[in-house]
Amino acid sequence: MKNRIWFVGDCYTAGKELRDTDPYYEYKEQGDDLWTNIVAKELNMNMVKPKAGLTAFPWIINEFIKSLKNMKKGDIVIFGETMPDGVLTYDKNKNKIYSFNCYDILDYESCWSWRTEEEKQSTLPYIKHHKLSHREQWTKFYKEQVIDISKEILNRGIKTFYWSRSIWDNFETIDQATNNKIKDLHWSWKGQKQMAEYILKMIKDNNYIKQDLI
Repeated sequence: MKNRIWFVGDCYTAGKELRDTDPYYEYKEQGDDLWTNIVAKELNMNMVKPKAGLTAFPWIINEFIKSLKNMKKGDIVIFGETMPDGVLTYDKNKNKIYSFNCYDILDYESCWSWRTEEEKQSTLPYIKHHKLSHREQWTKFYKEQVIDISKEILNRGIKTFYWSRSIWDNFETIDQATNNKIKDLHWSWKGQKQMAEYILKMIKDNNYIKQDLI
């Protein structure tokens, strides 16, 4: 049986705006694919993608934790960092805890994904006061959680490769690929290939989270 490669992350891992119902999909050419698919095929591993949700950092970490029981020796985890602003909230329509984050990370006032005005009025002050002005500290806090989990599963022979959101701007975006006909900052089909090359090099170089990492 093949080992599995687990892609845990936000919309950049999920492949946002690249579904066959999205406007940019018509730009797809032969050989184009999501970076996650490219990496899994190159490594000849079975791919697993936990649910991205609205990709708040604590949501992604929770999906990582939920997946641990199914990970086996020889599996690989590719963990993608996201913005630290998002929070977990209660979705009364679904009667469950769910993640909240904003597409425009700099404008939570007009964010499209507030479920209700009540949620906005109760959550926005917390995000403004505790999150937006302390991004560096929150990122460090969440990354350390991922490192601690990764060190533990390394004892089981499972390597975790962590990539930072700082590389978001390194690869071609949809708006660049379409000359701004489609305004979207997620990666284009070319950007997907570029990201796949980046991750494959990270794996080749054995740049995973090691026990001596502080």
